[in-house]
Amino acid sequence: MPCDDNTLRKAVKDVPAADWQGWFNGAVQQVFQRYGFFDPAGVFIGDGSYLFVPDNPAYEGSVVMWFDEHNHPVKYAELTEAERKKAHRERCYKLVSLLHVRGDSYVSVALAVVPGNAHEDPVLYQLVADFVQAVGKGVMKLLILDRGFIDGANITRCKKEWDIDVLIPMKKKMDIWADAWALGQKGAWQTIEPPVAPPAPPAPPQRAEVIVRREAKRQATLNAKRPAPDPAQVLQAREYCWIEGFNSWSEAQVPIHVLLLRERYADGHVDEWALMTTRLYREIQQPREDYQRRPKSRNAIGSLKASTI
Repeated sequence: MPCDDNTLRKAVKDVPAADWQGWFNGAVQQVFQRYGFFDPAGVFIGDGSYLFVPDNPAYEGSVVMWFDEHNHPVKYAELTEAERKKAHRERCYKLVSLLHVRGDSYVSVALAVVPGNAHEDPVLYQLVADFVQAVGKGVMKLLILDRGFIDGANITRCKKEWDIDVLIPMKKKMDIWADAWALGQKGAWQTIEPPVAPPAPPAPPQRAEVIVRREAKRQATLNAKRPAPDPAQVLQAREYCWIEGFNSWSEAQVPIHVLLLRERYADGHVDEWALMTTRLYREIQQPREDYQRRPKSRNAIGSLKASTI
C-alpha cells in the first residue's frame, strides 16, 4: 500500500518482521471479525508465490535459486543445455498467503514471508490454525488449495477440528487417483457442452445508418483478418463423474469425495484431471467452479527494486 517514506524508513524498519506478521495475522483479523467483514460463504484460498529481490545478502533470510523462463524453480544441474540458456538466478523469498473471497475480490487476511526454498505446506496450515484461534470456528468454511498443499493429516485436521472443508486437485502419482479412475470406468458420467458466446448486442436505434454500415464493414474486416482458432485450444465438451466416500487414502482420516473431469478438444485430444474434497457437493459442476475461483497463478509475484537495505 502507498505510505509515507518515513514510515518505511523509520517505523517499519524498527519493528521486527515477525511482530508485523503477528499483528496482521491476529489483531487485524479480530478487527475484521468485529466489523462483520468476512463473507458468510466462508471461502478462502491458500497461495504460495515467490518474491524476487535484488541479489543483496542484506535481505535477511532470502536465498538464491534457479528458475526457468516461466519462473518455476528448477535444479540447474538437471537442465539441458537449451534449458540452461533460458534459466535465471534470483534471490527470493516465498510469500505464503491466505486469501478471503468477497464477491469478485480477493483480500489477504494472513501471510508469512519465508525463505524461497522453504516448503509452503506447513506454513499455510499454521496460518489456518492461527486464523481459527483468532476469530473462532465457522468463519472459514471452504479452503481451496493447489497440489503443493496436499497433506492428508492437515486436511483431516481442517475437517475434524475446525469444520473446514478442503478442495484440492489430485496428483496422478497418488493411489487414490488410480482407485478413482478405476471406479470411474463404471461410473455415471455427465457431459456438458461449454456455453455458446452470446451474440453481439444490436446497435442503438438512434445510431445513424451510415455509422451502422461502417461498423458492420469494420467488424467484417476484423473477422477476415482474425486467425482461425487453434483446434487444440477449442473446448468441445466437459465430462464429469462424481464419486463419494473414498477411504483408501491412508493419510486422510475423513471421507474424501472425488470429481473426475475429462475435457475434449476439437483436435481430438482429451485432458483428464480430478479434484478431491471433504465437502459433499450436490451440484456436479460446483467443485470445478469453486476451484476456478482461485486467482491466476503467478509463481513470482514481482520484484522489489532497491539499491540498499
